[in-house]
Amino acid sequence: MGWEKLKRILGLRITSMAEDNASIQQLVSQNLLNRRKNFRVQFPPSGGGGPYPAIFFLGTELILGNISAGGCLVVDDTDRLGTTVGEVISLDFIWPAFRTTMRARIVGITLDNRHLQFVDFDAQFFLHINQLVPPAMAGSRFRQVQNKSGRLAAAEMWTSHMSDTLIFGHDDSAELSIKGEKFRWPPLDLANDQPSSSGRVASLNENSKLASIYVMLANFPNPSNRVLLLMERIASQIEARERRRVDRTPRESRKVDDDDVSLWTTPAKRKREGTNG
Repeated sequence: MGWEKLKRILGLRITSMAEDNASIQQLVSQNLLNRRKNFRVQFPPSGGGGPYPAIFFLGTELILGNISAGGCLVVDDTDRLGTTVGEVISLDFIWPAFRTTMRARIVGITLDNRHLQFVDFDAQFFLHINQLVPPAMAGSRFRQVQNKSGRLAAAEMWTSHMSDTLIFGHDDSAELSIKGEKFRWPPLDLANDQPSSSGRVASLNENSKLASIYVMLANFPNPSNRVLLLMERIASQIEARERRRVDRTPRESRKVDDDDVSLWTTPAKRKREGTNG
């Protein structure tokens, strides 16, 4: 990837005249990339999966609370990471088509949580984390509409200051309106991944859109049971579509990862892949 594209995506600035010769380490130093300066993407309750990485320490999958380009929060109620501030450990991060090992320093300990700051900087790792940020930021802006008066016609409604809305019907249907596009899920119909009503409805043909919606929902403040259920429906929806895509693709035309790793993988499937690879 060219430096210009990398700098544009990451929003970095170079003070040296020899920009093309600047190393990644210099970029990090000049731009003070650290955990406190980066948006923290919340992990879903189910852990790593889909667009999120699965994280392993000495072959054991960890539970993450959040992650940013600068570090992450690990839930460690068994003290497997130790209790020494300043200790440097190695973590394996696994996405469907990318994996890497990053060193991280324990910079804080609070009850069952370990606050880690990344020591290494990997450009591809940073870009993978950066892809989670826009939908996560969009989700963090949503707030649940209180219905103390009982006048709200919907079973539940969420809205953001950008006028985006998520509305749940009393039949467990859901409609998301974001940036002028509408996505609809019929009542408890996991097999049907097409819009269920007329009107201008955005196409759901690209799994990347559904994956972004999944990340957005995971970053809702205090997500309700309906939001969590919708996340499960989206995960099932993408898994089914990925299976059909791979099944329809001739084996000789498949990418290397198609037989083993889809664009969406469950935590259990990733754990098998992580221990075998």
